[in-house]
Amino acid sequence: MLVVLLEEPPSDHHRNVLALARDDDDEVSILAEPSRSKRHRVAAKKSSGWSQLCQRLSTSAEVRYYALLAQLLHKEHARLDPRQSRVLTQNVPSLPPPPSRPPSSLSHHHQPMEEASSVVVSSSSSSAPSAPPSRPSVDLPPLPPLDFSPSKHRKRPRSMSLSSYETWTLDFPSIRPGMSVRVVRAERTALNAVAHYVMHVVDLHTKVMWECRKRFRELYAFRREIKTMCRNSPYGEELTYLFEHLAFPKRSVVGQTSGARILRRRLVLETFLRNVASLSPDTPLHVAVVGRLQRELCSAAFITHLANESVDVDTTRCSPHDLVELKWLAFDLFRNLNSCCTIEGDTCQRFLHVFRNRCAVVQDAPPSGQQELARQALQDLRNVTTQIQHYVLDTLGPQYRRAISTAMCDSHTMEQVDEAIDECVLVTVEDAVMVPLQEQITFLVELTIDVDVEAALTRSMEHDLYGKPQSFFGIPDALQSDVNFGKACYHLSMMEDRVLPHEKLHELVLSANEIFAACGDARGGSSSMGNPTSTMMNADDFLPIHIYAVVHSNLKRPYFAKEFLSAMIHPNKMLGETGYFLTMFEAALKYVSESM
Repeated sequence: MLVVLLEEPPSDHHRNVLALARDDDDEVSILAEPSRSKRHRVAAKKSSGWSQLCQRLSTSAEVRYYALLAQLLHKEHARLDPRQSRVLTQNVPSLPPPPSRPPSSLSHHHQPMEEASSVVVSSSSSSAPSAPPSRPSVDLPPLPPLDFSPSKHRKRPRSMSLSSYETWTLDFPSIRPGMSVRVVRAERTALNAVAHYVMHVVDLHTKVMWECRKRFRELYAFRREIKTMCRNSPYGEELTYLFEHLAFPKRSVVGQTSGARILRRRLVLETFLRNVASLSPDTPLHVAVVGRLQRELCSAAFITHLANESVDVDTTRCSPHDLVELKWLAFDLFRNLNSCCTIEGDTCQRFLHVFRNRCAVVQDAPPSGQQELARQALQDLRNVTTQIQHYVLDTLGPQYRRAISTAMCDSHTMEQVDEAIDECVLVTVEDAVMVPLQEQITFLVELTIDVDVEAALTRSMEHDLYGKPQSFFGIPDALQSDVNFGKACYHLSMMEDRVLPHEKLHELVLSANEIFAACGDARGGSSSMGNPTSTMMNADDFLPIHIYAVVHSNLKRPYFAKEFLSAMIHPNKMLGETGYFLTMFEAALKYVSESM
């Protein structure tokens, strides 16, 4: 009976919006995704007095336990004969005991419920032996299997042809092919001031990131404008899902917006904006809507600047990631994984909802078990991301691989072609899954960290080792740098500015490459960039230099970066040079901790 109750959707009073800040804080973050359905609100109004008393409890396990008692008592008084009440109360002790909580976490309004429940249990203790008190272990709810089957609102996406993408700058000069949007926080200058939603926008190809602030009424007016555009266009039926299947908050008549309302708005605003940004320019209406969104996020002059920068990159670099064929693949994957009307996009958004609620379970768990639950949740996130990546690779259209192979066959092997495609899919899947879950990932990683160890490590780097000469770290005179390995330190410091795991790992590899380049210049020769097995420098020569660069990189949370990368790195990356350099980074931090 208890298992069935756990699977029922809780009411609004039982589902908590979990935040890392108070309502009057400037920065607000979401760990759980609330559900505000009318059916739940009506059920809450019709609940009995016992159910309303149960709603005071904040722990979800206690709510479910006492809600079950409330249902039994309600049935006893409403339906059963008084002579049968003894039979009902005899079944109460067979229920599992409620999970215990630390005494410090109990507030005064919990005491009446505890006293009332003790009366119910004591009244039946004479007829059945009570179970010994025990502390049940908290487990994460099982993840539902990923569903990639098509349905009425989930269809196979249509891909843009390579010839159409190659003429993008001529056909659509006023819009960029893909912008990743994330609503990172809400800011208020005063307690009663209007909230401004801070958004981080990243251009898909140039990776340029900028920040913009919008009030809710501006975004509300934007949605109303594109809804009018759809109503007046013959292609409007193709975009009705933006307004029928995506929830959007209503404007509040109250002058002061509560923190809980801001939390809900942040979540739905980000989902709506990412769906609009994933539109493909298939019709004039799609082009107009995407252009209107991008002008809402930046100016037309800035869009032109991004287009010119993209052209400059294509003419000055020879990296395979700058090929137009790979950009074409990245754009198609971006719009498929971020749209709720495609199979891949809808599956990703369903998983985001489930994972946010799993983070709420971790936060509600006893402190002694939070670390293990956090590690399990991070491992599940990494596994699901890998599963989505494998599905995308398995269902990838042959036209992409054929075009990319033709473009790279002259200067690259087929193994390098496959690696380039895998990297493109990995980057796009991480952006679709981990960017919306950035706050949840940060919360879980922080639970796996010993705060005292992290503080001691950072203090040792800043006060004890920073400023020491290169010879102090055991760097030979022949490998010492006149510029103190400044570029290597710079790339390490940029790890904290990156969001996704592959971006952080890329900065780590660039830092190692700069060390090889500096040592090659010091010896008067060229080095094999990024090759850990190079005869130019072995691990015994590389590690002291890497330790020096880590200490002088001004990383504010190096221990957090290590735990984040260890949990989120792709399993295949651990077998190559990326895994090698991550191991060196962990060894550098271990050296610092042992020198404290």
